[in-house]
Amino acid sequence: MRSLDDPQFTDFLLRVGNGVEPYIHDDHIRIPECMVIPYDYDEIFDSAINDATHAYSDEFLNSLTPSGMPSHLLQLKTNCPIILLRNLNPLVDLCNGTRLICKSFKPNLIHAEITTGHHRGTNIFIPRIPF
Repeated sequence: MRSLDDPQFTDFLLRVGNGVEPYIHDDHIRIPECMVIPYDYDEIFDSAINDATHAYSDEFLNSLTPSGMPSHLLQLKTNCPIILLRNLNPLVDLCNGTRLICKSFKPNLIHAEITTGHHRGTNIFIPRIPF
């Protein structure tokens, strides 16, 4: 950091913080010429780097499995047990922690049966939920 190596800069910052450094107008403070870093006008950048060309591929991102995170692809099978992780409809016992058995799958729908609670044996349909 510059304030560790340059005592003159440190003193300037302390004067600004204490309100001792004089203002020019509209709360602007003039930086002394000895502290200004010169700018080379020969190097002019006409464009920025396109971040889309440097983005990671989907295959790479999908291969990452950080600690505690499940795979990016959830594979369910018929008759597999699942547990709800959010409240969908408390009146029908579709609450966080409700255990279900998958019966069938449609493109945007899961047909399941409740296995615990007052509504045991009830067939329900869980729609696709966008995140």
